[in-house]
Amino acid sequence: MDWGEVRIGGAYSDEEEKFAFTLKKPLDAKTAVSEIKKIVEERKVEKLLIGNPKSLSGEKSLSSQKVLRFIEKLKKEITVPIEMFDERFSTVAASKMLKDQGFSEKKQRQMKDNLVAQIMLQTYLDNQH
Repeated sequence: MDWGEVRIGGAYSDEEEKFAFTLKKPLDAKTAVSEIKKIVEERKVEKLLIGNPKSLSGEKSLSSQKVLRFIEKLKKEITVPIEMFDERFSTVAASKMLKDQGFSEKKQRQMKDNLVAQIMLQTYLDNQH
């Protein structure tokens, strides 16, 4: 998951945990906890990976603290393990990828959250094998 105050990007892996796929659309931050709970149940999720928006120096940021509060809310609703993942360069990679493919700024905003989540998850999966 790529947490944001307005939208939360999401991705999931195949059963073999080799490939990451984006959700059809980002989640609305206002209803994200219940939507994530539903996704966890429907997809039989075994672990939830949430991006940790550290500063470039690797320190915790204000957003990191907000993500931690969001995780505490999630823990009250789901029982699967939640792991934070350093997402510092995922957003830059997603932006570059979308720009290189010629997407408009507006279209990039619509697609970026899920793409960031997919990049984070694919990086995580690649490092597990």
